[in-house]
Amino acid sequence: MTATPYLIADDATFATGLTAGATSVSPPTDQFDGDRRGTLTDLSGHTWLIMTKRDHLITDELTRRFANMMTKDGG
Repeated sequence: MTATPYLIADDATFATGLTAGATSVSPPTDQFDGDRRGTLTDLSGHTWLIMTKRDHLITDELTRRFANMMTKDGG
């Protein structure tokens, strides 16, 4: 099971989790869809996808960013 909270201070929350003993699966990173996301697993084995909304995008901008991401990633 993965818990997915939307937070205001995602990097700080991620760091707090690591300090408490969680393991980083992927560090907080800006995503094409305007979110900043990071994943960690706590000491009980629960996986947390911690994210915040950085940009509120209109459809055209989201489509442009997705196409750009696919080009960069070779998708």
